[in-house]
Amino acid sequence: MMHGFSEAQWMAYVDQELAQPDRARIEAHLKECPDCRRMCGELLTGHRLFSESALRLEEDLRVADEEVERVVALGMMRLNEAPLLNRIDQLLSALAPICGSAAAERSMKMAALEAANSSVHGLTESHWPDFVSHLSANVALLCGCAAGSLIARTGAQLAAGEVV
Repeated sequence: MMHGFSEAQWMAYVDQELAQPDRARIEAHLKECPDCRRMCGELLTGHRLFSESALRLEEDLRVADEEVERVVALGMMRLNEAPLLNRIDQLLSALAPICGSAAAERSMKMAALEAANSSVHGLTESHWPDFVSHLSANVALLCGCAAGSLIARTGAQLAAGEVV
């Protein structure tokens, strides 16, 4: 209790939640009491700092929530891409023994650029037919027509969901 007002009343005054009759009594008292004016000023400063901190925290949490949503969406996209990436890995595994790992990887990179103007990891399902077509043409040039035909056939089987 400070000068006839409870701590709860002072806090309600600072929070602007005090009923008008009590508010008017505190304001009249503040005009007369320098100790209470100083104490009320400190409470108001603390309240302002706390409110600003709470707003910054709320903003940080909102940004964090947006980041979580972005990461979850990216994860879901990666899950959806997993079958495609698995097919790409299977094509690479089929191609590497024929042409060598370096030539196989170069061929796949070139085919991805030709099909989607992207890296291999940027390919989508809609790019698959063009990717396989470009890859089989590149492989035919680098490693021979039989290897190109094998890649075209393997790519079609993988697209159809067949185990190769």
